[in-house]
Amino acid sequence: MDEIQSSIYEAEHQILALEEKWLKELLFDAENQIELNRYTIDSEKLEQSVELIIKNIMTKIS
Repeated sequence: MDEIQSSIYEAEHQILALEEKWLKELLFDAENQIELNRYTIDSEKLEQSVELIIKNIMTKIS
C-alpha cells in the first residue's frame, strides 16, 4: 500500500507542473482516501478499497 500511495503522491506533484488542476485534485483525494482507509478499514478489505480508488482514477482519466 505504501508504494501505491507514494506513486500517487509523486504523480500528484508532477501534475502540478502541468497545471492540470482537476487531475491534481483527483490524485490528492485518492491519496488521502487511501491514508484514511489504512486506519479505518480492516486489513482484509484494504486492498479491495485501494483497487476501487485506482479504478476510479483510471475511469476518470480515460
